[in-house]
Amino acid sequence: MVLVTEGETLEVAQINVALPIRKERAMPKQKLKTHKAMAKRVKVTAGGKVLRRKIAINHLRRNKSPQAVRSMDKLFPLATADTRRLKRLLPYAF
Repeated sequence: MVLVTEGETLEVAQINVALPIRKERAMPKQKLKTHKAMAKRVKVTAGGKVLRRKIAINHLRRNKSPQAVRSMDKLFPLATADTRRLKRLLPYAF
């Protein structure tokens, strides 16, 4: 600690000290999470098409004809607009 009385001036020598250079590490990007519910409901083919099942297959099933039940059992392509929205939910499927 330096005490300076009135009338005196204090000269401070500037010392140039080289500070250590900090290397900035690149932070890895976070992984995107897969929406598990949607992953269980659709199937993505090797060509990139998204297939889904028809709805209401089990609701009031005894009132449906066997032909209607069989037709609902097949996979159908998802609409193009829904496919674009799906790419955000399943980031690694395409």
